Amino acid sequence: MGYQLSVLELASPYRPTTLKYDRRLLQAVITLIDRCFAPSLLSYGQPVDSEHLRWRFIFRHSGAAFLAYRLASQALHPLPVKGGLAYGLLEFNPDQEKFTGPTLERAQAALNASKSFPDQSLLYDGGYQEDLLVNVQLANWRQLKSSISAAGYFISQMLEWQSPLYLSDCQVDVASLDFSGLLQEIQIIQAHINTDSELSHYSKADLSQLKPAQALDLLACFQKSRYHWQDILPKGYASPIAKAVGTSRQNIDYHFKNSQLANERSLAANICLSLTREEGYL
Repeated sequence: MGYQLSVLELASPYRPTTLKYDRRLLQAVITLIDRCFAPSLLSYGQPVDSEHLRWRFIFRHSGAAFLAYRLASQALHPLPVKGGLAYGLLEFNPDQEKFTGPTLERAQAALNASKSFPDQSLLYDGGYQEDLLVNVQLANWRQLKSSISAAGYFISQMLEWQSPLYLSDCQVDVASLDFSGLLQEIQIIQAHINTDSELSHYSKADLSQLKPAQALDLLACFQKSRYHWQDILPKGYASPIAKAVGTSRQNIDYHFKNSQLANERSLAANICLSLTREEGYL
C-alpha cells in the first residue's frame, strides 16, 4: 500500500576551516528533531550510509519537514547544513520494516543539488509544476539567513522557544516539552561551533527568564482571512529575552527589526504554508 509522504535528508555539516565533517553535532540535532516532531515522524532520523554522513526522516507532511530543517539550521548556524526534501508516494515493506519508492531517490537528488551552494541550503522536489516557486522562496530564505550573525541566531532561538512556529498536528505539544532544556542543549552545540566573543556572552543566558512557550499555530492562521502575517513577533516578546541575556529590551528589538530576524521568521512561516498548500493539490 502506498502513502503520500515527505522525505527529508540531511548531510552532516562540515567545518569550513578544516573541511572535516562533524557527525556528532548533527546527531545531537537529530535527537532534538525526533523529540519535537514525533507526531509527524513515521521514521525517526536514521543514517543512510555506513559513515553516518547522510540521515533520513520520513514525515507525514512537508511543512513539518521544513520546520525540522529550520531547527537543524538554526542550531548548527553557521555550519553549512545541507538538506533535500521530496514529497510523493512511498511503499512500506513490513518484512524489511522500511519505506521504498522513487521519492527517496528524489530527496537524495535534492540533497546533492543543495551541496552546490556554499552556505546552508534546502531544495525541494514535490514532482509538481509549482516546485520552482517553492525553491525560489527557499533561495530567498537562504540568502536572507546568510546575513544573520551567530548572536542573532541565538536570540532568534529564544523567541522560538517562547512562541515557536508550530503545526498542531505535526509537532509535540509545546507545553509538554522542556524548551529551556532543549535550548541548553543548543547552547552546548553552539559552544563547539563558535568562538565569536559576542556569542559567548549570549550563550551564558539565564534561560529561566524566558516565558512559558505559547505556540503560533500556522494551521490555525492559515484558516483565517489575512492580507499579511500578524503576531509574527508576539506582544512583549523582547523583555524576557533581554532579561535572559542581560541587555536592554531596545537592543533585542533592534536585533529583530534590523538584522532580518523578523523577516526570516515571516518567510519561514510562508514557506511552511506553501508546502501545505501544495500537498492539497497533489
